[in-house]
Amino acid sequence: MKNELNNDNEEFFFLNFNDLKNIDFNFLKKIFIIKEKKNIDLEIKNLNFSNKLKELNDLLFRIKADFENFKIRSKKDLENSYKHNMDVFIKEYINIIDHLEHGLYSCKEISDSKVLIIYKGLELTYKSSIILLKKFGVDVIDPKNEKFNPINHEAITIVEDKNYPHSTVIDVLQKGYIIHDRILRHAKVVVSKSC
Repeated sequence: MKNELNNDNEEFFFLNFNDLKNIDFNFLKKIFIIKEKKNIDLEIKNLNFSNKLKELNDLLFRIKADFENFKIRSKKDLENSYKHNMDVFIKEYINIIDHLEHGLYSCKEISDSKVLIIYKGLELTYKSSIILLKKFGVDVIDPKNEKFNPINHEAITIVEDKNYPHSTVIDVLQKGYIIHDRILRHAKVVVSKSC
């Protein structure tokens, strides 16, 4: 059997030119074309996959950037919403403080012991309210005897007075309030004018 295999192999390897005539070269050519076409198809598929991968990476990068921008915008919107709501609340709370001040001023004029107890209670509530506002970054604008500043003050009246320098706040009709360098309410003031 070993001899037969060797004989078969020898026959195969020792073909003569006459045997080559029997080989169908068109068939071989088709096989090579098919093989080459498959290689080209694989290259095209690899190129398509590569392009698709680049497209998906670009899309992923854009989605990630959009998400980061969304997070930043959401954080800013939340901060702005917080600031706005805090401003609205504090402006309303300031009105209550104004009423406390009016109550304190009214009680100060009366010299009754029962009114003095009410006065002490109002004063304590007023001081606690101011301390609470300071905890949230709110400062009072009380500019009496200061130079008039149109950024923080609103001149309600201008009075000629020789006792004060020009553009000095003579009286504060309503205190102003500021939070983190933002004016919540201008101080309403009476301003001096030189004669």
